[in-house]
Amino acid sequence: MIDYEGLPAPRNYYDTIGTIITPETWQALHGPGCRDHRVPEHTPKLIAERASTIFAAKTGSAKEEEAARLSAGAWIWYARDDADEAAAAATAAAMTSRERAAFVSARELATEWNGGELYGPNSKAHSVDRHRNPPVLVIADLGASSMREEAIALIELLGDRRRHKRSTLFASTFTGKSIARALETAGSNSEQVRKLIDLISAGVREGRQS
Repeated sequence: MIDYEGLPAPRNYYDTIGTIITPETWQALHGPGCRDHRVPEHTPKLIAERASTIFAAKTGSAKEEEAARLSAGAWIWYARDDADEAAAAATAAAMTSRERAAFVSARELATEWNGGELYGPNSKAHSVDRHRNPPVLVIADLGASSMREEAIALIELLGDRRRHKRSTLFASTFTGKSIARALETAGSNSEQVRKLIDLISAGVREGRQS
C-alpha cells in the first residue's frame, strides 16, 4: 500500500492517470529516509547482525553524510583490532548507500583467482568479474588470507573499480605497512605489493576529499 501523503501530487491525480510506481521510483520520490536499508549481498550472518546494530545507532545526518561519500565513489579503510569488528563497521557504512552493495573477503578473491585458468572465458582475470560492478563493495579481511594470490587478485579488481569510480570499503586488522609485510610473508612479490598499496592509498586519499 502506497502512502500518498509523501508524493508530490494528490492521490486523485494518480488515480486518474492510473500511474504504476515502481519501488525504486517510490523511494526516490519519498526520499532517502524511507529507503529499505539492506545488508550487502553475501554478507556472513554474524557480520550482518553486528552491522545492523551499528547502523541502527547511527544518526540520520551521519547516514546521509556516509551515503553522499559512497555515491561519489569513495574508498574507505576500516582498521580494527578485531577482524569481525572491522568488517561490521564497513558493512554498516555500506548499508547507508542508496545503491546495490555486496560483500566479499580477500580470501574469497584469492581463492577465485587461484581457481582461474590462464586464458579464455574462465581466466584468472575474469575470476573477479562478479565483484567489478556493484556500486558499493565491502572487501573484508585484507592481508589475512595467507595466500600469495591475494595481491594480484586485488590489483586486477581494484584497478577496474577505481577507473569507474565505484565505492570500495576495506576492512582489516592491518594498516599500510603491516599489510605489506603480511602480503609479502604470504608469498606475494614486493613489486605487486607496492603496486597494490599505492593503488589503495590513492583511492583512500581521494575518498577523504569526497
